Amino acid sequence: MSFENILGAADYTEGWEPPVYGWLLLDAILAWTSYDYKKSLILAAMAAETMAEAILQREYERLLGGDRPNTRMRFVEQGTSTAARELRDPVYSALIETQGSPKMKRLLHEAALYVLGRSLLIERQGLYDQIVRLYKTRNEILHGGGARYDTGGFFAHYRDVKNALRAVIDLCDWLGGPAGFALDDTPLLLDGWPAEKPTSKPPLPDAG
Repeated sequence: MSFENILGAADYTEGWEPPVYGWLLLDAILAWTSYDYKKSLILAAMAAETMAEAILQREYERLLGGDRPNTRMRFVEQGTSTAARELRDPVYSALIETQGSPKMKRLLHEAALYVLGRSLLIERQGLYDQIVRLYKTRNEILHGGGARYDTGGFFAHYRDVKNALRAVIDLCDWLGGPAGFALDDTPLLLDGWPAEKPTSKPPLPDAG
């Protein structure tokens, strides 16, 4: 933790709660440093999805409550009765309620373009591909027991997981989320780590 991180924390008022995706990302980093790589990948994917949903929702609510109508949105009154009618955007609802494997793609491209006026796919396709790859890896771990290189997912070892975490941190920056997440290497983690062959923990140092 840097001195800048401490000063930044001091700016928050009493009662402020950090976003859920921030805790998820911190837990993912902790799992990475504890050699629990599958857990780290799952938490990182959860952080990315929760982050995109939360920041899009925050901007949507800001536009919904604005004094001037936003020409990008399609707000209409919906409800079964006069008393229950409220202003909503059915296009936005359709974009964010997508389930299954297309959800992450939809959040980062169509939904982001609709709400933020920006698309990760258009602006930073490499990062977009990394996040989609991470989401795919999460599904493989949860439903198939593990990630495999031949399916294009992140593998559960040190360097691949670090790349996945870096992608989520970069996504946070792109979306305008909180800054200050760091991935610090240590000699213990890097010394003698095999370049290709995955393992659960780094090799022990020689006794001599």
